[in-house]
Amino acid sequence: MKKYRSFLGDIIRYLHLDRFRQKGTPQKSPHRLALEELIGAELGNPQLYLQALTHRSYEGVGNAKSNERLEFLGDSVVNLAVGDTLYGLYPNEPEGVLTNIRSFLVSRTNMNATAEKLGLQPLIYADSGLQLKGTDALGNTLEALVGAIYLDKGYPFAAQFVRNHLIVSKKNVKVVAKKEEDYKTELIILMQREKVPYQFTHLDTKYDQAQGFVHRCQLHIDFPDHPMETIGVGPTKKKAHQNAAKEALRRIEKMRK
Repeated sequence: MKKYRSFLGDIIRYLHLDRFRQKGTPQKSPHRLALEELIGAELGNPQLYLQALTHRSYEGVGNAKSNERLEFLGDSVVNLAVGDTLYGLYPNEPEGVLTNIRSFLVSRTNMNATAEKLGLQPLIYADSGLQLKGTDALGNTLEALVGAIYLDKGYPFAAQFVRNHLIVSKKNVKVVAKKEEDYKTELIILMQREKVPYQFTHLDTKYDQAQGFVHRCQLHIDFPDHPMETIGVGPTKKKAHQNAAKEALRRIEKMRK
């Protein structure tokens, strides 16, 4: 019985690894080809990617190791890559704006949605009875995959993979705006994507007995053929900026219908 179990384990391990084999086989498996297409490069160390795609429910099958350690590493790489990218994209924005954008991009909801959009689910090794769709297992695996890419290809390649799939889309701009009512962030991302200069300028602050302090700011958007200016008013400078951006977005949307 002991010999039988050992023999069965060898068979399972062979089948598990065979999907990633290259040496000694004339063709790559569909599983490996799909992963290489997703990454955009050949796998240098297939064992790393095998581990990255192995859920803990599958751990021990054919001596497989789960992806939790690579997930830990990948989480750090994702945060660094997103922070590094946003710091360069928005040189004039304060820490709060950058934090709002990064928080959404690296959120579990967005990571799960990105993993599903990339078609990662069929590539994951997990117990056959485990439901993956709509769970954090997808986002966790994506982080583990980034960790594997980092170890196999280095930080620049891994960071570019993160940028390609997490930053910046019209969809996540709308989600950020709805979640935070952060019209300024939505406007900044739009202007960055379209490479249009913009500037917020504080005009004045007045005190009103009924309303308290009232701040006014001006937003100037330097569209090549039709420069735009809006005025924002609010009880704080931040709120005034938000209102100026909100009005600009309303006018831009109306203009482009």
